[in-house]
Amino acid sequence: FPYTTLFRSLLMYMKDYKFKIVFNLENQKKYFKFAYPILFVSIFSWGISFLDRYFIEYFINTEKVAIYAILAQVAGIGQIVGQIYFLYVNPKILKMYEENENNALEYLSKTLKLLGLIFILLALVSFFIPIQIYEILLEPKIISDDYYFYTFIILLIGIFSTVYQTAFSMYLNLFKKLNILSYIYLTAFIVNIIGNLFIIDYGIIAAAISTLAAYLVILLLQIVYVRNYMRSTNNV
Repeated sequence: FPYTTLFRSLLMYMKDYKFKIVFNLENQKKYFKFAYPILFVSIFSWGISFLDRYFIEYFINTEKVAIYAILAQVAGIGQIVGQIYFLYVNPKILKMYEENENNALEYLSKTLKLLGLIFILLALVSFFIPIQIYEILLEPKIISDDYYFYTFIILLIGIFSTVYQTAFSMYLNLFKKLNILSYIYLTAFIVNIIGNLFIIDYGIIAAAISTLAAYLVILLLQIVYVRNYMRSTNNV
């Protein structure tokens, strides 16, 4: 209902701007050829994000799934920084790349360093701020438990990691190497599955660690590939 209302409002305010839907088969083929790896990336990304719930349910119980889901949902607040970054930086980089590739790559490198610094500072602040602040969003008896608190912090760092690796994937987008990203996500998905097997011994914190490890694998493999690619093409 809210989306329908927003759509109708949009149509009302844009009634003076005529538009139509045009289907161009040749263009659709080009778009699909370029972007089809994203389908696999989406599948593996979904698996990394939600498969841990199934393992927790299987190895422990539904109650732990609920606690883990709540912690993960609150940790998702870290995506706000990512949304601001993607909204401002990505369009600018794409435009710059059309005009001057080297300037665009230098700008991307600078913004990634800044984004990484912001996430490090936010992680430190999140760890050291008074626990009472978290009690506004989380049940006090949950977040005051050290085990759950550390799980939450790991999940939060995991959010920062996935936002950062998504931002880093702009390199692969610019180089038109999205197919490489699908293989990288497949590797991370396998790592995540293996890590979730430790839930039976260490509980939900193992799920948080396995998710974080998967995102770090994605980031590290991207860094390795991009560095090798840029050396081979002299884009340094």
